[in-house]
Amino acid sequence: MAKPTDELPEQTSPAREQVPHALKSRLAKAGLVLTVERAWPFIVLAIVIAVLFLALAWLGAFVVLPSWGRIIGVFLFAFSTVLAVLMALREGRATFRDRVIRLDQDSGENHRPATAALDTLASVNTDALTQTLWRLHQQSASERVQGLHVHLPRSDLVKKDPYALRFTIPLLGFAAFFIAGTERDARLYSAFDWRGSETDIVTTRLDAWIDPPSYTGSPPIIVDLKA
Repeated sequence: MAKPTDELPEQTSPAREQVPHALKSRLAKAGLVLTVERAWPFIVLAIVIAVLFLALAWLGAFVVLPSWGRIIGVFLFAFSTVLAVLMALREGRATFRDRVIRLDQDSGENHRPATAALDTLASVNTDALTQTLWRLHQQSASERVQGLHVHLPRSDLVKKDPYALRFTIPLLGFAAFFIAGTERDARLYSAFDWRGSETDIVTTRLDAWIDPPSYTGSPPIIVDLKA
């Protein structure tokens, strides 16, 4: 009797020498695909959070906030970004069992070829007929492993982001980049200006002049308007 791999505990995996050579590379590829597939939503989330911070900074949101508001805002954005990255690292891990299951699923076959290739005899004390049948089973399983392929990562961002914020927020950041113009760096720096100046006033200046009638012989009058 063969002992199926899927009856082993969750974290148990056979020794390296027990894994067929043809299966090792396919298991490695399955692990990479699973890692990308599971971590990608959180990576996108981290990028979106960072872009939203830049967009708000370039639009001048931190300029009008007091110092404590800037501190809280920067902390929340930094914490959210780091948390998303940590979740990507955590969720991206794929166990040996996960990789075998993914290979079986992508094979499109009902008899789970990857699991069959990892089967082991339940007892070493078997008769000649059992040994012969076992060798035939291993040979057949090895041949099926050659045809195994892993599909590309499948993204389910449409379900997790039904409002398409992964597109909307980057567009907002793109627009804010140009709106900020030459004040881009100054506005971004204001988010990290925590010197306690809560009475900052945004001022604008308009220089204009009035030309008196020529018969007066008076020079132009400069009008300095500040708000």
